[in-house]
Amino acid sequence: MKRLITFILIFAFLILAVAVVRGESNKDIRAIKKIILKNSGDAIPYLQMGHTLLKSGQYQEATIPLTKANELEPHYAEAHYSPGIAYGALGKHLEKIKVFEETTRIQPSFAGGHFKLRVAHTALERHQEAGESYKLALKIDISAGALLHGPVLIPFKQI
Repeated sequence: MKRLITFILIFAFLILAVAVVRGESNKDIRAIKKIILKNSGDAIPYLQMGHTLLKSGQYQEATIPLTKANELEPHYAEAHYSPGIAYGALGKHLEKIKVFEETTRIQPSFAGGHFKLRVAHTALERHQEAGESYKLALKIDISAGALLHGPVLIPFKQI
């Protein structure tokens, strides 16, 4: 009986925590919508809204403002990168590949874009493409290997 009560309390706490996070996200979204109404041609508020939705786990909803930011700033790498995060969470790997390819085309020196491209190719079992993206990312920034696999161990000379 004690166990059941503990379980119910923990479950209720988790539901309350999710409701609070969603409530804060909705409050943030309302504030961002006001900014968008004042200047609908600015991509940054759309990115902020999309990121807020991503943080609250509303991935499908996040694709709408993130795509709008992409349309407003087609040469801004983050505007392409951010929808890829949502597509990945939704399991839409082909869409994810498209946006990360565009991200790395716009900003070839962005190692994170190459790593995310690698993840998308791996999910579709495109191992050769995944390996090429991984090598490019490491070539740009070897420390970025920690993004997926923890620290990259570099051999050092014994004394």
